[in-house]
Amino acid sequence: MPHSDEKLALVIDDEEDIREIIGVVMEEMGFRCETAHNGQVGLEKALSLRPSLVLVDWNLPLMSGVDIIRKLRANPETAKIPTLILTGEVRPDSIKEALDAGAWGHIAKPFEPDDLIRAVEAILST
Repeated sequence: MPHSDEKLALVIDDEEDIREIIGVVMEEMGFRCETAHNGQVGLEKALSLRPSLVLVDWNLPLMSGVDIIRKLRANPETAKIPTLILTGEVRPDSIKEALDAGAWGHIAKPFEPDDLIRAVEAILST
């Protein structure tokens, strides 16, 4: 469990280069980063670490990002963790499904670091 003054971001993505890029950006924003390469490991880390922020890819091995978000929302201890879903799927119905599941926002892949910073700042300011 992170220190109360420590900001911890959990990045769940099966693409190593995406995890690394997000990790660098999040560290520049003052977060410590943990990563997971599939949905099952990501959910386990989210439940045990209770990060300040979760950034999760939609399409993951073992469990989708939307399913992870639903499970986090269903647990009182993780229900209020801000969650940003990353997706190459930008159809309005897909975005609506993610937001209905409890995502606080979304970002389309591929993205520029500045886009990620703006998206994280937007969900953290709500």
